[in-house]
Amino acid sequence: MLIFDPFKTQIEVPVFKKELHDITASENDNVTLEVIVSGDSPYEVEWFKNAVDITENDRVSVVKHEDGRFTLNIRECEDDDTGEYCCVAQNEAGRVTCAGWLTVEGMLTHQCLSRCLTF
Repeated sequence: MLIFDPFKTQIEVPVFKKELHDITASENDNVTLEVIVSGDSPYEVEWFKNAVDITENDRVSVVKHEDGRFTLNIRECEDDDTGEYCCVAQNEAGRVTCAGWLTVEGMLTHQCLSRCLTF
């Protein structure tokens, strides 16, 4: 039997106010992926690359800002950083996701493009 409790707070699913988008960076660039999440109920945010949980290290950090912004910072991008990045915001009411693709172009790619464009 379901009992209605008018004093119990309604838990709402978090909402992305700003989602990830596709981005292209050059090798050795610093990249910041940013989302803005809002919600009246407490929520957690997780980051994934190619469906694998991201582990922070000396080049990759996750920052929670006071204003609902969450950033994934990648220092000195490498070719291996290319992939689909996904952010998940969730609480007891449910989860929302957004994703964007990061393409890291190496110096060789830039040199080839430069030569091709000059002919």
